[in-house]
Amino acid sequence: MDNLYRVLFLIGLAAGSVFSQTTFYSQNFEGTVDMTASGGGWEFGVPTYASGPTVPEGSKCAGTILNGPYVNSANYILTSPSITLPDSSLINLSFYEWYALESCCDYIYLEIEKNGSGTWNSLRAGLYGSNASWNLNFLISVLTKTQIFDFDLD
Repeated sequence: MDNLYRVLFLIGLAAGSVFSQTTFYSQNFEGTVDMTASGGGWEFGVPTYASGPTVPEGSKCAGTILNGPYVNSANYILTSPSITLPDSSLINLSFYEWYALESCCDYIYLEIEKNGSGTWNSLRAGLYGSNASWNLNFLISVLTKTQIFDFDLD
């Protein structure tokens, strides 16, 4: 029997300067989506999954299957476009997330690639289990030049 608790939803991704209040990138999934989804599972729109959450801002989000659970052994990746940031800036990365994952085997990763290096570095430890309410996350980091953010469900 399939478990019905394995879903990840993401709403709103913004990267901006902590000091100057400048926004370098913003995506709220309400209009044109410029993020790249791979692995077949990420969708953009209104979630209709009976056990899923109500979106806290607007009506749309990015999610791994908006109307039900994802399949076992899935590897879904959602990647931002390249974002040019000033050198040595303190950057605030903010986003809402809601997730319910199979606690034994599935994780969510948030990674960054710098300047097209092909090397992805983790911005936080992988998450597992569930978070039944929307959390607004703020990550503050010193980043340089062109960045690409990656949300990976494995």
